[in-house]
Amino acid sequence: ENGEERKKIGGILVTTNFSDGRVDVVVGCGVNVLNPLPTTSLSQLQSLREPPLTIEIVAATIMPMFEKMWHEFVTNGGSFKPFLDLYLDRWLHSDQLVTLTTTEPHQTVRIVGITTDYGLLRTVPVREGGRPGGGAGDEYIDLQPDGNSFDMMAGLIRMKR
Repeated sequence: ENGEERKKIGGILVTTNFSDGRVDVVVGCGVNVLNPLPTTSLSQLQSLREPPLTIEIVAATIMPMFEKMWHEFVTNGGSFKPFLDLYLDRWLHSDQLVTLTTTEPHQTVRIVGITTDYGLLRTVPVREGGRPGGGAGDEYIDLQPDGNSFDMMAGLIRMKR
């Protein structure tokens, strides 16, 4: 936003299974705290005047905020909607052009966000001449993570193998 490149320092992976009337949800979260270069980590971002970070300090800082957000999530009936704007403000993929290799011929699309109902990756096709779509009348291409793999470094979305 101020000309600096934004870098990913963590991520969340959610897996949901539905079987025999039961829903199982597994949520995994990771934060790069002490990782060496070339991986970006929190320890590389702190001032030399500050005491060194530890995993315990980071966890103790994160957990109260997580508890507050979890309460809001449950209070809102399990809806992600109260967090959507905050999520998209910090998300690295908005307006990124990627190539869908799941179609023939391959198709360039622009990432415009996620769907509010199922959290699918929402994209729009790039128009003729390389101009991204996204205006009124454009059709969305919503991608499920279960069937697709997002290779951010290569700018590709392809079928999982």
